[in-house]
Amino acid sequence: MPFMMKKFHLLLSRTNLVWKMALASSVAWEAARAAGSHHPYLAPLSVILCLRPTVEQTVRFGIQRVLGTIAGVLAAVSVVRYVGMNAWSLGLMILAANAAAYGMGFKKSAMDQVAFSILLVLYFQTRFPSYGLDRVRDTAVGCAIVLIFHVFVYPPDFTKKAVQALYAFTDQLSARFDNAAERLERGCPADLGSMLQKEGRKLFDELKKTADEFGNADRSLRYHPFVRKSRTILQQFDEQSIHLKQGYAHLTGMLRTLAEWSQSGNMSEEDRKSWAERMSAAASLIREWKRKMQMVEQGKGAYFIPGVDASILEKPPDSTSRSAGDARFAYALHNDSLQLLHDFTEM
Repeated sequence: MPFMMKKFHLLLSRTNLVWKMALASSVAWEAARAAGSHHPYLAPLSVILCLRPTVEQTVRFGIQRVLGTIAGVLAAVSVVRYVGMNAWSLGLMILAANAAAYGMGFKKSAMDQVAFSILLVLYFQTRFPSYGLDRVRDTAVGCAIVLIFHVFVYPPDFTKKAVQALYAFTDQLSARFDNAAERLERGCPADLGSMLQKEGRKLFDELKKTADEFGNADRSLRYHPFVRKSRTILQQFDEQSIHLKQGYAHLTGMLRTLAEWSQSGNMSEEDRKSWAERMSAAASLIREWKRKMQMVEQGKGAYFIPGVDASILEKPPDSTSRSAGDARFAYALHNDSLQLLHDFTEM
C-alpha cells in the first residue's frame, strides 16, 4: 500500500499542469460568480493563460496580465463612448496604449494584454456596461487562484531532475576516461584525435544540458515557501557541479595531449600502459565522487568512507631517458591528473 501511494503521489507531481489547469479553472469560475461577475469565463481564462511550469513563470506572467488588463481596460473605457467600435478606433487605441506601455517598460506579454483588453472592451462595453469591471476583477481572481494552486498543491520542483542529470553526466565523464584507458591499451588508433574530438563535443552538449537543468530547478523553487530541503540540496549540488566542469576541461586537455603524443610516434608501450592505468584510476575516482554525492543527497554525507585509491594520479612521470618533447607531454598530463585528483577529493 505505501508503494502504491508513493506511485500515486509521483504521478500527481509529474502531471500537475494537467489536473491543476482543470481544477483551478473550475474553482476560478465559481469564485468569479460568487464575486458577482456576469462574465465568469474570464477567471478560468486567466488560469489557463497564466499556468506555467514553474511558480516564478506563473507569477511573472500573472503580474503582466493583471497590469496589462488594467491598463487596457482603463484606456478603452475612457474613450469608448466617444469613438465607438470600428477598425480605425481599434487600431489607434492599440497603437497609443501600447506605445505608452512600451515607454513605461512593459514586457511583450503585458502589451498583449493591453491590446487584448482594448479589443474586447471596445466590443463588449456598449453591450455589457459591467464588462470592464468584470474583466479586471476576474483576471485578478483567476491569477490569484492559479498561484495558490501552484504554490500550495504539489508545487513544481525540478531538483530531482537536475540531480539525475548531474549523475548522468558523471557517468558519461567517467565512461570517457575508461574509454581513453581502453584505447591506450589497444595502442592508440590512428584516428584517435578525431574520435576524441567527436566524443568531447557530445560530452560538452551533455554538460550544457546539465547546467540548463540546474537553471530550471533554481527557477522552479522561487516563491516557494515550503522547499527548504530541495533548496539546500540544489545549492549543494550546484556548488559541486563546478568539479564536473573542471573534470570535463581536464579530460579534453588530457585527450588532446595523448593524441598529440601518440601522433608524434614517440609514445612507448610503457607510456601507454602507465597512462591507461591513470585514466582508469581517474574514472574510478569520478564514480567514487558520484557515490559521495548520492550520500550527500540522502543526508549521509558525513558518513562517507572513501573506497577508491587514486594515489597513482599523484605519481610523477619517470623523467629519465626522455626527450624534451616526451617530457613535455608527460608533465602536461601529470599536471591535469593532479588537478583532477584535487577537484574530486575536495568538497
